[in-house]
Amino acid sequence: MTPTAWNIVAILVGVAGLAGSIFTALLTHHRQGQAVKVDRFEAITNALDKRIEDLEGALKAERDGHQVTRELLRIALRHIRAILVWSAGPRDTPLPDPPDELLDHV
Repeated sequence: MTPTAWNIVAILVGVAGLAGSIFTALLTHHRQGQAVKVDRFEAITNALDKRIEDLEGALKAERDGHQVTRELLRIALRHIRAILVWSAGPRDTPLPDPPDELLDHV
């Protein structure tokens, strides 16, 4: 049985169709892989954005805490200066009492 021209054409069309199907499948798989990569990237980006927000909140709380500490230090230094002035003088007055703000933290 010798192949006719139509048989050869049919085989070539079949091979071309198979090759096209394989190419289409590979391209679709590649595009889906790219979509998965984009989805993963977006998920990572969103997680990092949330972490940044959490860190910014923690930093603000830390700064607020330092502000309170600086204020107490300022009050303590003012009281220490008052004691130094008292100790350098005749000491005929009683020792200056610490401010209430400091006593609350002692």
